[in-house]
Amino acid sequence: MGDGYVTATMAGLRAALVADPVLAALVDGRVVDEPRQGIAFPYVRFGRLEPVPDDTDHTEGAIVQVGLEVYSRPLSGRVEAARICEAIQAALHRKPGGVAVAGFQVCDVVVQTWAVDRGKDGATYEGRLALEVHLDA
Repeated sequence: MGDGYVTATMAGLRAALVADPVLAALVDGRVVDEPRQGIAFPYVRFGRLEPVPDDTDHTEGAIVQVGLEVYSRPLSGRVEAARICEAIQAALHRKPGGVAVAGFQVCDVVVQTWAVDRGKDGATYEGRLALEVHLDA
């Protein structure tokens, strides 16, 4: 049995993000589900994942709502976090052909919004992106 909507989408998004040369230059492949102890900054982490059924009369599908989190901690953390968010948007927004999701057809990828704020620790800047991946089975 293959992955379901959520796990297949995670794998496809991760592959697309680590393959993007602009983002790779910023995070050096650090796109993770769960950061290991002592991970280097900056990095991108998967946040909330929510599949929403999107069936028609003849096809099954889903919209996977994905939260991505960006963590940066240099002196220019806000700028760095914003650049990473911009790179993610440029790599994914309205580029369904750039994301391969095994077992499903990617119909669209929409970056809905993103924002950067200072983290609660006062040293880290955190970017949060909300996107949707539209899939047909």
